[in-house]
Amino acid sequence: MAGRILVFGAGGYSGRMVVEELVRRGQSMALADRKRERLDALIDEFGIAADVPRYVADVDQPETLPPVFADGVRTVINCVGPFLRLGEPVVAAAVAAGVHYLDLSGEPPFITQIISRYDQAARERGCAVVPTCGTEYALANWAAALAARGLEPVDYLSTTFGITRDRPSKGTQRSFFLALAQPGLGWRNGKQVPYPPARQMRRVRLPAPFGRRLALNSPLGDLIQIPRHIQVTTMDSYLALPTPLGLLLGGLGPALPRVSPLIGKIIEPITRNPPPDFVEQSICVVKATARSAKGRRNVILMGRQVYRLAAAIITWCALQTLEPEFTASGVLGPAEAFDPCAAVTALESAGLRHSPLPVGVC
Repeated sequence: MAGRILVFGAGGYSGRMVVEELVRRGQSMALADRKRERLDALIDEFGIAADVPRYVADVDQPETLPPVFADGVRTVINCVGPFLRLGEPVVAAAVAAGVHYLDLSGEPPFITQIISRYDQAARERGCAVVPTCGTEYALANWAAALAARGLEPVDYLSTTFGITRDRPSKGTQRSFFLALAQPGLGWRNGKQVPYPPARQMRRVRLPAPFGRRLALNSPLGDLIQIPRHIQVTTMDSYLALPTPLGLLLGGLGPALPRVSPLIGKIIEPITRNPPPDFVEQSICVVKATARSAKGRRNVILMGRQVYRLAAAIITWCALQTLEPEFTASGVLGPAEAFDPCAAVTALESAGLRHSPLPVGVC
């Protein structure tokens, strides 16, 4: 496949895993980071050829961004968050260069912003902008699309995400608290509506090792992306949590937008990136349920080593954009840009597992 993949934020926690995955696949790449020493460390750590293009670039210095899209770069993987604060300059530079853009964001306000500001421009430039190519969002997009396939128009659709050991990276944590402070958007009766977090609770049964969990509604990006390409009347998204944490957050529900920025500031100085044992032992699950007059279907996707799985997912997505037959453009969800059946099959080698799919779905 011709063309380079640029990793922006290559020296960060997630960026290093993406670089490692690209090296493993033997893919041509370019690297960008705001610190030269982190770029040099990557060369030594992963045995990368010294002539791989490397750029010192910083979103707070927009003039440093256009040069990183030279040297045959066709796709950029952006690993620099929180995306609501730091993501848009990279999107803008990528679209201006006509380069495909992928990221690991999980911030609904950022998704909304990018759709409204860059969808038309990306279509005109012939490039795809695909935020949310990380574990929870990509899997939820693909699971929802598989659950709804053949059942549209769907009366009701839900996604539920759970993780066994919730130890986020520093970047994920910053994004989480920033997102909680924003007004949430949901999907009711075929239109967007306010969707405050932790106002609905339900019990959900998930595969082992999760079992029965308390699930709280959360205004995740699924509610923004999925109704753009699935004909659905009403949709919910949930986080499956241990009961004590779920009850605590449920009690704080009305106050979460006000207190979350304060909580984030208090705990950020003591936050550390997850240790290797978390990366190796963590397990995540997504359950999507679709219901219509044509029937009902559940689809479950599970994976291990959550952050490494995210690197495998976004790398696979980036490789698809280099294929000659890839012609998608505009701001898209993972299930719009990349075939869900191809995705779940290809990612089995990265440890992704799925529930049996009925004949005709894939």
